Amino acid sequence: MPEQFKQLTWQQVRTQVHSVNPSLASVIDALSPSDKFTFIKADYPFGSEILSHVQFNLPGNNGNLTPFNGLKPGLQKALGYNYQTNPVSLVLKNSVELFIKLDNRIIPFALIQPGRLFGLWRILDSQYSHCPLIFVWGITAGARSMFMLPKISDGICHNRLKNHFNLHAGKPGHMQDHWQIFREITHSMQPDSPWNSELLFFSKEWFEHLDDPAWANFHRYLLRSAWENNSFWRNQFIWKLIFTSIETRRQLKPNPYIADLTQQAFMVSVGALPGFAPATDESAGPVQTIQAAYREFYQLKHYPPIVMQPKFFSQSETTQQPVYLSLQYPSAIELAPRLSTRTHAIADLEAIQMLTKEYIDGLLAEDFRIGDTPLAKVPFKVQFDHFHRAPINYPDIYESKQISQADKNFHEVNSPHHGEFPANSSFFNGCIRISNKNNHHTNDA
Repeated sequence: MPEQFKQLTWQQVRTQVHSVNPSLASVIDALSPSDKFTFIKADYPFGSEILSHVQFNLPGNNGNLTPFNGLKPGLQKALGYNYQTNPVSLVLKNSVELFIKLDNRIIPFALIQPGRLFGLWRILDSQYSHCPLIFVWGITAGARSMFMLPKISDGICHNRLKNHFNLHAGKPGHMQDHWQIFREITHSMQPDSPWNSELLFFSKEWFEHLDDPAWANFHRYLLRSAWENNSFWRNQFIWKLIFTSIETRRQLKPNPYIADLTQQAFMVSVGALPGFAPATDESAGPVQTIQAAYREFYQLKHYPPIVMQPKFFSQSETTQQPVYLSLQYPSAIELAPRLSTRTHAIADLEAIQMLTKEYIDGLLAEDFRIGDTPLAKVPFKVQFDHFHRAPINYPDIYESKQISQADKNFHEVNSPHHGEFPANSSFFNGCIRISNKNNHHTNDA
């Protein structure tokens, strides 16, 4: 087999699994599995499309990918049990992004960290699954939804970068186009930029004994993992009923586009979907390599090359990093068409701000009996602030330059590079900050 993936036994991967997920490792230890229960351990360079257009890929030689149909029959049999999607997978190193590609939008769904299992829903579901929708899913090594805050579409500067790294990608037209350039830069520098995501795939044999009493703890562990990871989505219909009830009781008739964006902010505030935040480490990709390329070859002069990545918000962490959403990077799963293209971003932002207040007032005033749920805690634990590059005549919307004054993470990623905070970034031209009220400084920003 190529070096990029290897077929291994439990004894060969046991130590590494223990280091990232000791609970799972203990359950498998109790089974004392024989060597016929194998794994495929795979190393994917940054940006590798692990799942793309219902095709599962393994890493091949020279940074290329080997499609599932191109694997040897034995490997196809071992890994083909989750038809047209990835096998059950455990992240061992760095991260992978699970995203939805819908029309012209890339929607981050999860940035999966070491120790997390994914790919369980299909193998644990009945053959009559109601929502396969496998055609919309994609998985990449590292963050797919990664972009730079400063503008990087200058033709002369991009050509300088393109010539040095022998890139094929043209200058980006949108923030979601940045990833393609980042990926090409990283691949052109192999092996000098050895960033990779490391995954462990379970072979088919691991799921042929789930009804055996001796495997009950393993089966229970898988069910619990899948159950915990889809808690919000199992209860989403109740979520929709609550917001519909607030609108009815308060006689609201929000623009559907505004309602979808506002409710997405609430989804992010309860940890159901990620927002965006500055990358403060290398877990989502080779950030320092990308930044160095834009400083030295693109010659980004006036602004630091701040890279943004998907980030989940947690109500329970007192040191929680704020996360951001942007009208210029619409990442809501459900998003009605804009009723008018004449509306300015700041008018949309004001409408979102007003609807957010109505929803919060409704949660406080109405007795929905939702107990101690994350949604019930939003009015007490979560702060929503709204920013624009030039909020003239909108006193409740803040100038985007104030963002860096309140969020120390922008200072940390800026300090080695210097330069002015890119407050004029298109990302901030209609931006929502979601932060923990315990960490909120003042109403100035």
